[in-house]
Amino acid sequence: MTSKVTNFIKQYFFLLALVGLTIGFTAANYPSRTKFATPQWYEVEIINPANPQTPSNLRITGLGDNPPSSSETECALQNQADTCMVRLDLEEFDGDAEDLISQTVAFAEANDAPVLPQSGDDGYAKQPEEN
Repeated sequence: MTSKVTNFIKQYFFLLALVGLTIGFTAANYPSRTKFATPQWYEVEIINPANPQTPSNLRITGLGDNPPSSSETECALQNQADTCMVRLDLEEFDGDAEDLISQTVAFAEANDAPVLPQSGDDGYAKQPEEN
């Protein structure tokens, strides 16, 4: 029995070595999930306007750009009406930025993507108040 195994190894040594190298190089070059060094702004919508604007009542609808500090016509950091954007910290999130689209802010927070305030704001941007 030992001689059969030895003969098999001798006969297929190069093939076995090639398979081993292929597996090793494939595993070494396999891309890991992208980690984000910077936070990401997301556009959000209120799921049920009759309920408070809590993370579980805010649905992420898409990726957003940095909102302005203030604006009388668009979503901005200093506005006080309905929430329209949220800034999430994706450093510990195990996924891609797009994975959070159509999820709630509460889901994001539960999956290591918390709301991240920056100096002078609470991590949320809001619509301007109607006159």
